[in-house]
Amino acid sequence: MQLTLKIIDQAAATIQAKIDSGELIAGCGMSAVQTPTREAWDVAEDITAQGKLSEADQKTILSGLNETTRRQLEDTKHDDFDLIYEYLLQQISNSPS
Repeated sequence: MQLTLKIIDQAAATIQAKIDSGELIAGCGMSAVQTPTREAWDVAEDITAQGKLSEADQKTILSGLNETTRRQLEDTKHDDFDLIYEYLLQQISNSPS
């Protein structure tokens, strides 16, 4: 299955809805409770298990990330999971609650 940016955007919207409803609460990023950060991790794992991003979507996601994150990923050997996880985190942190 080819992953698309639309699938990832829908996942970000779902996470944001859970934050807005109070289902997810801020806390330690990788704690036992389901936090927005942990939810983004789990969703990124689920999405990457479904297939691969096209090269065009990889470039779109990378170019849409904030400069610091983009540089970190460009300086390391990143994969689809890294791109999707960082994109989800950025999308939910930029959404007004």
